[in-house]
Amino acid sequence: MLSDLERNRLTTRETDIPKTRAINDMRVKKKLVAWLEDSYDALLILQKIPRESFKDGLSDIDVYRLLTIVESIMTIKQFTPVAGKSLELGEWMAEGYNTTRPANSVDIARSVLIDEHITTLKWFFGDKNPVSDAVAYAKWTENPKWKDRFSESERAIAKANGERVLSSIDEYMRTFVKTGGEEPPA
Repeated sequence: MLSDLERNRLTTRETDIPKTRAINDMRVKKKLVAWLEDSYDALLILQKIPRESFKDGLSDIDVYRLLTIVESIMTIKQFTPVAGKSLELGEWMAEGYNTTRPANSVDIARSVLIDEHITTLKWFFGDKNPVSDAVAYAKWTENPKWKDRFSESERAIAKANGERVLSSIDEYMRTFVKTGGEEPPA
């Protein structure tokens, strides 16, 4: 998408003169917007071509890159969580970016649409997935403030599970780097 010069200027933009930086920023932003506008075609391709035919063309890194792009765009557009009680009349509040204000229709609609995606993404995580809890327990059992609330056996289990998670991440990332982001062995 970017030329070598555009990519280089992005990575060294703080040292470029303001005019060069502004011109390059404008060019690369246009390319990003054009790429995003073409994403409809990417969705169409993914919906119409049989999934089996993509086994060799897509990798795990594609998922993480796209999720990071989504997070970045949501931050730029200032998607804001809505807080309040669903079964009480009263004002729902948009809370984030160091401000709290009444939630507007954009905040509410975004929340509904994000929730639909979260529901779908949770299928891939699973309802009974112990991994995030294992990480939290491992941290809590080592925290002096919480440590005494766990028995010795609970601390041992939490430590073992925490180490299993860290070991799995390490092994996955080593495979990821070694294969250039290709699909790791199951």
